[in-house]
Amino acid sequence: MLKTIIVTGCGGDIGYSLGRIIKENNLAKVIIGTDIHNDHAGEHLFDKVETLPKAHHKSYCSAINLLIFKNTPDILIPTSEAEILFFYKNKIRKINNTQILMANDFALSLGLDKLKTSQVLSNLNLGCPWTIDGEHEIPDNYPCIRKGRFSAGSKDICILSSKEECKLLKSNKNYIFQELLLPNDEEYTCGLFRSKDGKIRNIIIKRKLQGGLTTSGIIVKNDDISSLLLKLAQNIELVGSINVQLRLTKEGPKIFEINARFSSTVLFRHLLGFKDFLWALEDIMKIPISSYSENNIGKRIYRVSEEVIL
Repeated sequence: MLKTIIVTGCGGDIGYSLGRIIKENNLAKVIIGTDIHNDHAGEHLFDKVETLPKAHHKSYCSAINLLIFKNTPDILIPTSEAEILFFYKNKIRKINNTQILMANDFALSLGLDKLKTSQVLSNLNLGCPWTIDGEHEIPDNYPCIRKGRFSAGSKDICILSSKEECKLLKSNKNYIFQELLLPNDEEYTCGLFRSKDGKIRNIIIKRKLQGGLTTSGIIVKNDDISSLLLKLAQNIELVGSINVQLRLTKEGPKIFEINARFSSTVLFRHLLGFKDFLWALEDIMKIPISSYSENNIGKRIYRVSEEVIL
């Protein structure tokens, strides 16, 4: 058991899920959660909750350093894209004796930039949709989608059916145009883990979305998807856990997004035996990775709400 773990974004779905895994599996004596406000259910779960400034604010660095100085945690786990970007851009993997739990730099560089994701996947000859820079280019094929180049989730995605529509939305460097992958009912979210010594594991969930979150799904076996995930992990020399989103098209599986962080399905996966968060903790602490048995094909998952009174 670790002494103290800090989980950022504890009011969000990912942070709260990680907190539950830590608490229910006795992974740390003390769990500290942080968020940019205190209007959330974190107090219900975490031993202590702290408020931090937003990651892009000039005071964030001193605030996170002070938090670590006061609590001397073993591990700090950033869960928001903004905080992961802060640690990645500043090349921070350790503060004093506190280790920062994130995927390797190459995986982070892909997850934080959707245009780079497509460019790298295309160069590696790994299945992906065509993607162009929304600031300088207009697509030739329709319908297509427009989405944020650096954003998380699917809230800012819109489907465009003509060049005229695209021209109206052009000239913004923070957006990309991308191939609309069909069919809509063949979307998958995939957990992908690779340890420092090269152990690769994946789980494939055919999912349904609502509000950008996986609300239900079924665990499937698909050799084409598994092969694509294996090649991806090897080519980016993955260390840690990432989430790969793809659609199964007539041309085969195509990756449209990589989230280089723990996924909102991390608790689903843990309950199914795909314990990528635990494995990542074990790996960073130089403990042998726990075993994994793939025996969940056909099992269904559903997200339900929970009432918390504080």
